Amino acid sequence: MASKKTIPKIFQSGLTTVQIVDLPSPVKFSTLIGPGVIMLATAIGSSEVYFWPVVTMKYGFSYIWIALIALYLQYILNTEFARYTLATGETAVTGFARMWKPFAYIFLFSSILLYMWPGWSMGAATVLGWLMPSNFNTEYIAVLILLSIGTALTASKVVYKTVEKLQFAQTIFILLVVIFLSFIFITDRTIASLGIGLMSFPRHIPSEISVAVFATAIAFCGAGGTVNLATSNWIRDKGLGMGGLVSKETNRLTGKLVSKPSPGFFFEGSVGNLINWKKWWRLIRIEQCLTFLLIESISIILLMSLASSLLSNHEIKIGIGIELIQKERSIIDQSGHNWGGILFYLMILFVFLSSSIGVLDHVARISSDIFRNNIKIIRDSNKKVFSISNLYFIMLWGVIIFAILILLGAKITDPRTLLLIAGVLAIYVMLLYSILIFVLHIKLAKQVNKFDIRFINMNPFDMGLWRKIMLIAAVLFYGGLSIIITKSLII
Repeated sequence: MASKKTIPKIFQSGLTTVQIVDLPSPVKFSTLIGPGVIMLATAIGSSEVYFWPVVTMKYGFSYIWIALIALYLQYILNTEFARYTLATGETAVTGFARMWKPFAYIFLFSSILLYMWPGWSMGAATVLGWLMPSNFNTEYIAVLILLSIGTALTASKVVYKTVEKLQFAQTIFILLVVIFLSFIFITDRTIASLGIGLMSFPRHIPSEISVAVFATAIAFCGAGGTVNLATSNWIRDKGLGMGGLVSKETNRLTGKLVSKPSPGFFFEGSVGNLINWKKWWRLIRIEQCLTFLLIESISIILLMSLASSLLSNHEIKIGIGIELIQKERSIIDQSGHNWGGILFYLMILFVFLSSSIGVLDHVARISSDIFRNNIKIIRDSNKKVFSISNLYFIMLWGVIIFAILILLGAKITDPRTLLLIAGVLAIYVMLLYSILIFVLHIKLAKQVNKFDIRFINMNPFDMGLWRKIMLIAAVLFYGGLSIIITKSLII
């Protein structure tokens, strides 16, 4: 056992000092799948079914590489957040707080501020209203959706498993419908345009689309915002890597064991630990690559191609809201495939529902973890009211109440407006955590080598040249967008 003095400095700062233990043995790949599926279900959302089709409608596939680059950068970020959690059993936000405690509160505020705007629930309500035979007040449908999600998660025996199962089922349905409709409606002309787009690269920001729309398309191309940070929480709660050693407490509402605050962990550079680390790191990259990067890339290409094929011969206003989706359905109906129109609506409905579930779950998960780990009075308390499960449900229903007040009190009900607010704010948050994860791992890589010389040949926090370049690219990418957004707001 290493003494406190030899433990890397970051692991001694801000919170409790980490414990030095052996890294658990890797699990089978089939057991590992989960966090990437939840991320994918949350990721296939407004950007894929509305914002990128708007860009494609005006500029064809000229900007498809921007979408794919944005998605790849999120994959890099997801796996870097996963790296920290696999090695320590802590979330990335806890790692940031070890560098400077206020970072935890910044991300607490950011997660709530970004996702109290119920754009996804309002989008689902709008589509559900279109499916109903009579006109219903969509604000009240959105409220019902929010309350239903909150109730389903609250009544769950194990929230993580409920979210995983719901998101998996919805993702399968969405992907099957997208592939089926693409096979029928995507034209040879669209395929040729896609090929041209993939062989070129845009040199300027689109001028006929607002900065907010373009920024939101990029932010939510993938998960976006603080949802990417939740990779850490889902991996820990799945029990992967050092997350499997996190102590548990009984959920007072369900009687099940859930993760509770405990010192983080780290391991010495023994042969066995290094072999296990190499396997864990390989498994998580494969899982994120297959379930998030690959399937999400295919989905966005197909959805952009489907929109292009359906709308290419129709005049559409650039400022159109999600009525664009209604227009796509009417074109499908006019082709004589009425069943295709219904399937299209159901697919869009599940896209917004799965995003709503992922968004609400991740806000409650991140915020409750920050409260429980970073506020000393709560962290040291044995009172049941401060259990991680109770804090989760308090935050979950708090965000739901905020969302309902926005819909019924502030009367902000246009899905496009709600999504744009969240999308613009998300860019600034993504810039911040791109910087922080880079700095955190650079510092830890140096300190870990001093802690145990055996890590020199296989340092768990050594990102390698390519990943360093990609994280610098992410900082420049989101930093440039932040500057453009700020200028557009000032002007």
